[in-house]
Amino acid sequence: YRIGRLLPDLYFPKNRKKDRNAFLKHLADSLKRRMDEEFDV
Repeated sequence: YRIGRLLPDLYFPKNRKKDRNAFLKHLADSLKRRMDEEFDV
């Protein structure tokens, strides 16, 4: 699923799609890391 849908499009202008993808990847990575630490999976 896409976290990006939760954020208004105006945060990510179309011409900054690459930046958005990098940001979402960072967000997902940090979220996964936090989950791994939290539940020690």
